[in-house]
Amino acid sequence: MKIHQLTTCVIAIGAMSIATLGFSGSPETAASEASLFIGDAASEGRLVTKGIGIRADTLPLLTYFQHTGSPTIYTAPTDQNLTLKEVNFFADTSGTLTPFVARYLGGDAQAASNYKILSIGDALTVTSSDDLLGPSAGDHLENRAFTVSSVNPTISVNTGDMIVAGWLQDGCIVIVDGTAQGVADYVANGDTLSGATVGGAPTGNSDYAFDRTMRFNIGFDISNNIGSIPVVTISSPAADSVFEEGVSVSFVATVTDVEDADATLEAALIWASDLEPEPIGTGASFSTDSLSEGTHTITAYSTDSDLNVGSDAIIITIGVKHLGAIWFIGDSITQSNADGDANGSPRKSLYDLLVANDYVFNYTGHFTANVDGLPTTGATPADNLYHYHSGISGSVIGDGVSGRWGMTESLSYFWNNGRLAVVKPDIILIMLGANDVDVQIDLPGAPGRLQTLVENIYELPDVGNPTIFLAQITPNRTSEPQDPINVAAFNAAIPDVVSGFIAQGRDVRLVDHFTPINDDYATTMQSDNLHPNAAGNDVMALQWYNAITGTFPGTPSDFYSFDLYSFVMDGLSCKVVVPDVVAEGRHWIWRARFWGHEPGPDIALLNNGFHVVYVDVVNLFGSPDAVARFDTFYDFLTQSYGLDQRVVLEGMSRGGLIIYNWAAQNADKVHCIYADAPVCDFKSWPGGFGTGSGSPSDWITCKAAYGFTSDAEALAYGGNPVDNMQPLAAAGIPLLHVVGDADTVVPVSENTAIVEANHTSFGGAIKVIHKPGVGHVHGLDDPSPIIDFIMNVVFAKDHIPMFLPGATFSNGNVNVQFSGTTGQHYCVESVDDLTTTNAWQVVTNVVSLETSPMDVSAPTTNSAGFFRIGWFPW
Repeated sequence: MKIHQLTTCVIAIGAMSIATLGFSGSPETAASEASLFIGDAASEGRLVTKGIGIRADTLPLLTYFQHTGSPTIYTAPTDQNLTLKEVNFFADTSGTLTPFVARYLGGDAQAASNYKILSIGDALTVTSSDDLLGPSAGDHLENRAFTVSSVNPTISVNTGDMIVAGWLQDGCIVIVDGTAQGVADYVANGDTLSGATVGGAPTGNSDYAFDRTMRFNIGFDISNNIGSIPVVTISSPAADSVFEEGVSVSFVATVTDVEDADATLEAALIWASDLEPEPIGTGASFSTDSLSEGTHTITAYSTDSDLNVGSDAIIITIGVKHLGAIWFIGDSITQSNADGDANGSPRKSLYDLLVANDYVFNYTGHFTANVDGLPTTGATPADNLYHYHSGISGSVIGDGVSGRWGMTESLSYFWNNGRLAVVKPDIILIMLGANDVDVQIDLPGAPGRLQTLVENIYELPDVGNPTIFLAQITPNRTSEPQDPINVAAFNAAIPDVVSGFIAQGRDVRLVDHFTPINDDYATTMQSDNLHPNAAGNDVMALQWYNAITGTFPGTPSDFYSFDLYSFVMDGLSCKVVVPDVVAEGRHWIWRARFWGHEPGPDIALLNNGFHVVYVDVVNLFGSPDAVARFDTFYDFLTQSYGLDQRVVLEGMSRGGLIIYNWAAQNADKVHCIYADAPVCDFKSWPGGFGTGSGSPSDWITCKAAYGFTSDAEALAYGGNPVDNMQPLAAAGIPLLHVVGDADTVVPVSENTAIVEANHTSFGGAIKVIHKPGVGHVHGLDDPSPIIDFIMNVVFAKDHIPMFLPGATFSNGNVNVQFSGTTGQHYCVESVDDLTTTNAWQVVTNVVSLETSPMDVSAPTTNSAGFFRIGWFPW
């Protein structure tokens, strides 16, 4: 499952945008209902205009038509789009002209606050070398296209808006509003007009335009009915529908619009999902079987010729509880225990659990036998959903020996027979080794044989990439004390086998069948001291179930509407909060201290698919014992539940000691560190050997945790976080500290300041957010800098470009205005045909958002193509 939250990044479409922008169409093809000129009506007796329907920039110089009655201030009679087309001007000298259009708000015509610039064009160079028109040398009449980086921009105006034309000149902004030449013609004297900065003052009315005389206007095309937004209605699938993963889903929508033909807009519909990086389809109807697992918000977008965007959205769920085919590989415990329960086996107990919790699944394997009360669904392997498996009594891991099945050497036979011949597994459950241990077949080599078995499974033809759950075997007390010793040695080696596959990028997970059976041995084992009984089957099934479904031990409670599991593992008190939708990458944040305090970042990350975890290391002050507890919990979460191999560490106050001490020994397992008023040297706190208050009682406990027998021994210790920045810097681990500058409990100068100096001296990156006048108080009123820091680092290390849902635009060679967090990285990609899979090409390489908003050039490969803006949030 995956979830992409894009709340920090938007595309701005509006009056202040410098470009026309839409999901389809362009200013060149938008319906034009009229032409308009704003500015001076005449120039030396000649009227400056153009032929109706002729692009201004296509007319040769001095080819103009008579035009009368041009308004000098235009008041919009209705909501409209004005596509800026041309600049017409008459000048009697050379210079540079930068045209713009502004909204006049009324009142004092000289006050900058009474104007709002809507669009500023590119600078135009005016040259006058001969007497072309007027009575004096150099009189010059020109017609230029009004462009912004070669684009004719469109501005939106509302009913009653008063629009004026002008240009930037000699330290002042000149407003051409048709009044007599004089003070009303410009805004000067250093005033700032919204959208531009000016300074200085004109030297006089006769000098405000190219030293002497200037006549000027700007031409538009007008598109009305811009208030009419296309109405999009999704008719299929029904909202809140649930589909199995891989099943084809059909989408249908209709569009109605005032300006454009409905069929035309329906054909141009673009469909997007918040879980997919690219559009999922186009047109009025389409089908797809490639939607990712998870809960999707599906949106259909339509853009009419006036660039109004209409949309409709529904929520559907894809395969959240669809597990696919499960293959059991094992010995007699998997096959059937013959324990007196006619319907007893771990397979039957797992079936009951999955069905009771609404999971969709089936069993596969090479043969059917001892069906244990599982339902019959058909007579053929293709139709019989639950009877097949590959649990064989007496089997061993590798090659067959003494008449026993050898699982490794039999794989090819299994793969091509029974239900496996027609249904390949999505999940493989393996518990093997009980017979290897029982008859003592090369016990030192048994873990290696198990590794080879898994390797051979991944090499089977058409195997795909199944998730393999590799279990530690159940107890064996048939011959004491040797069998329990052999079982313990074999089980102790399996985590390393699992870790080896994880390091290769394989989804192999560890399942512990030994501990829960052994902890309740009298209730869960048969009298032969080798096979679990009916109760043991249920215990094993629960372990399989928890592993497959990602369910943690314990009964869930509420943590800000998320499920919180509290449980004890190996004597450790643990907490895990599970997101509603697990992020791709299975990311997690590990809080080290003060569970639930200032939970804003934790809640935000849960909403973004992160797990939030905690293990009790109270009163251990980052000691080796605390580090060992972290090691155990880390292995449990990554090996048994497949969480990301790298974690975000979060430490408040004394939590700083453990997160830094663990990270220093496990730098390859850390994404980043967020520390809040952290203790980074126990000499400062609880020792109190600096300027801070310290804590005498905690200092005694701290020394005991480390095994120090004196203050001198503790003070000589060189393993505090302030001493261990080099491995973190070398691993490129970014740090974020939030501190109160008036903290007298954990003084900044003795903790964060030293970490900052040492980390940067080794080339590491650290950001410190200071809270002036604040003491030992945690958190930020607005936690977004913390959340952004974590999200940026995690997704940067995953190298996942995240594209705006639905933000795929057609007709290229435009600029867009991109808003987001300054420093955010983005890229632009282009594709000619949305129906071509994986055809996106990079147009703009990854660059940094220098300001927000910022103009982003997004040309496509041709005018019929599409582009999208993505961001790399690091």
